[in-house]
Amino acid sequence: MLSTPPVGCAHIAVRPPLVRVLSVDLPARALMSFDQAIYYKPREGPMAGVKGELAPLLVQNAPEETAKSAHIRFGAVEPGPNGTIQVDPARPVIYVDTTRVTLAGLEYEQLVYLWCYAPDAESRSPFPVIAQGIRITLDASGFPLIWEVLRNDTPKDAVFVSALLEEAAGRAFGPPLPDRRFSVERSLSETPYTVVARVLDDGPVPMGPYVYLTFPAGGRGRTPYAVSTVLCRCMASQVEQFVDTVYYDLQPMDHLPDWTGCDVENWRWWGPTYQRLRCFQTNGHIGCARVPRGDLDARLRLAVPEK
Repeated sequence: MLSTPPVGCAHIAVRPPLVRVLSVDLPARALMSFDQAIYYKPREGPMAGVKGELAPLLVQNAPEETAKSAHIRFGAVEPGPNGTIQVDPARPVIYVDTTRVTLAGLEYEQLVYLWCYAPDAESRSPFPVIAQGIRITLDASGFPLIWEVLRNDTPKDAVFVSALLEEAAGRAFGPPLPDRRFSVERSLSETPYTVVARVLDDGPVPMGPYVYLTFPAGGRGRTPYAVSTVLCRCMASQVEQFVDTVYYDLQPMDHLPDWTGCDVENWRWWGPTYQRLRCFQTNGHIGCARVPRGDLDARLRLAVPEK
């Protein structure tokens, strides 16, 4: 926790402690199962419409020795002492906002869901809040096409795509390129840091995904949890037992408190609202989370799916 208010970017310009980053086979990790987990689901409330319908269901890995530890639970972000911000894990909240993007000449709606953890001693984070989240790109009918992960524990960015999108890429571009698993992926020389970790089944109606959260490669490092996989609710479960069910509140992104002192625009990739959290970035990280490189058009081979 910072003991003094941040003053300009210089306050957080020091490089965070180095953390060992391992190479992870993201498609292989997407298939891993949990022995037990904590299940987070949205509470029935005023957040109606598409934001509520597509809210994620979090499946958070919880080994027996850590299942009840407060520091592995996300919570509401609120003002702290001396001008800082802090996390209250007793009040789990996921923040949501909408953006729009143009892909292959067409405009699509996007939903961004953000949840925040308080760092513990093991995380070695210089930040008072560590953010994780996903961004969902919807098709014209409101069905999810692409799921992107905010923070990865490897140098590569994890992306999940719908079966419809992969099928469209196969028709338009042919089979996967060398050393790639899916047709929607660009060549390794074009996008060496983008990996499609999994293709998701398409549900009968638009639904929020299951997001599986596990301990990151190489230990906690600067992040409590990494996304191991995203699943459609119509896909088979990858957890043996739920040890707890927790209801979270869904709130608009503008409910996040201001943390002033830095004017760099490092949340542009996630939309202008995220400049409220702009002080989270230093040395290419956002709350120790790296912004995925480039726009979707530049990272994937996209074609319009046929319904």
